[in-house]
Amino acid sequence: MNIFSLITDPDNAVYLTLDKFYKKTHRHYPYIQKVNGETKAYALCPRCHNPVLLVNRINNQTESKTLYAKHVKHDVMGIASYSQQGYDDCSLANPTNLDAKIKRDINNKSNNEIKDAVKNYFDLLIYSIESHIGINFSDSVLAQMLEDFNACDGHQYRAINLYNLPLSFVYIANAQDLYGCRVNGKIKENIDKNSESFITSGTELYDKSLYYVNRKKGSPYNKILFYFSNHTISTENDDESVMLYIVEKKQDQTIDSAKILYKEKIYFDGTYFFNTMKKRARLNDLAKSIIQ
Repeated sequence: MNIFSLITDPDNAVYLTLDKFYKKTHRHYPYIQKVNGETKAYALCPRCHNPVLLVNRINNQTESKTLYAKHVKHDVMGIASYSQQGYDDCSLANPTNLDAKIKRDINNKSNNEIKDAVKNYFDLLIYSIESHIGINFSDSVLAQMLEDFNACDGHQYRAINLYNLPLSFVYIANAQDLYGCRVNGKIKENIDKNSESFITSGTELYDKSLYYVNRKKGSPYNKILFYFSNHTISTENDDESVMLYIVEKKQDQTIDSAKILYKEKIYFDGTYFFNTMKKRARLNDLAKSIIQ
């Protein structure tokens, strides 16, 4: 996994880099310990609060040489006692691919957590997505994405957790119409250069770094669609990611043969959504406790 938390704030997920780990822990016990003559670095899993070990911190312990954290199935002095039940229920342990469409038990508590996050923090969820992929969705696209998520019981997917919810929400949606949405400059350039029927335009009313996707006058009635594919789970080699595709489809074409206008591998930092959601909930509870 590429996140960790501290014993003083176990629910707050921190994106794992060596610099952040050292700054947060001051390179001191109990996070740094000598075990059987070997120096090891520990932290907490922000989900199950079990101890995790940093791999590839100093020596290259794996071929990839990439720093990551993994659960350890034993107690770690000063960090935490190991809970097998917590590990079994942890959405960050043994992650699965979204394409597998494996579902949790209908009574699993994570199901309601994810459904509540979508219902109560939808604006934050969408902001997290839009800022990562460079597309601002129209309301009609958002409504269709919600329908897609609801239709496949997305809240029950074992691969979906509160950290990767932004990535997962867009991934399980079907191909969506990009016409009427706004896109960043990089996507704009590719649409303007490669599309037969669509062109982008700026506006004075909104963010000038975003551009509306419009139809060219007198052009064939093609469709411009975007979708996500190639989900890869977080491993010792790489962070969790999906591939964004923007395609132009003629009326007589299938989606498989549509022209690719743009594609980009998208990585998501799940700590932003999770931590901001928790902060909003805490502040809202504070306000409700005082303002009657």
